[in-house]
Amino acid sequence: MPQLQGEPPGRIAPLEELVNAFEFEAMAKRRLSSVTGALIEGASRKPFERITLRPRVMVNTTKLDLSLNLFGQQLFTPIMIGPVAQQKRFHPEGELAMAKGAAAANATMVTPATPMLLSNRLPHSAPPVSGINWMSNPICRPRQGE
Repeated sequence: MPQLQGEPPGRIAPLEELVNAFEFEAMAKRRLSSVTGALIEGASRKPFERITLRPRVMVNTTKLDLSLNLFGQQLFTPIMIGPVAQQKRFHPEGELAMAKGAAAANATMVTPATPMLLSNRLPHSAPPVSGINWMSNPICRPRQGE
C-alpha cells in the first residue's frame, strides 16, 4: 500500500488535503482493487517530465483569459477531459459523474466511444459542458488477413 510522507498507513485523505497527481494516485491505490488500479495506472508520465512550468512573480493575473477557439467552438480553457471508457469500474455514477464535474468546472469533456452509460443520457442529467461535449470515435484498421 502506498505511503505518503507523514501519512498514517491506510488513511484515505480528504480531497482538500491532496495537492498533486501523485497524492491522488496514492489514495486511489488504497481504494481500488489492484486489477482496477492497474487499468488506470498504465499511462506514461514521460512526455510530461520534459515540460517545466516556471511561475511568474509580480505579474498581474487578475484579468487572464485562457479561452480559445478550436474547430469553430469557443472553449473556456485549453484543458479538456479526455475519454475514459467504462468509468463505472472506478465510480458508481461513471461517465455521469465526470459530466457533472466537467460542467461544474466549465470544462470540455470528450465522451468515450464505449461509455457504460448511454451518451444520450449525459446532456439530460448534466448541462452540456461549456456547450461542448465531444465524442471519441476511434477508427480501427482491419487486421491482416481479414
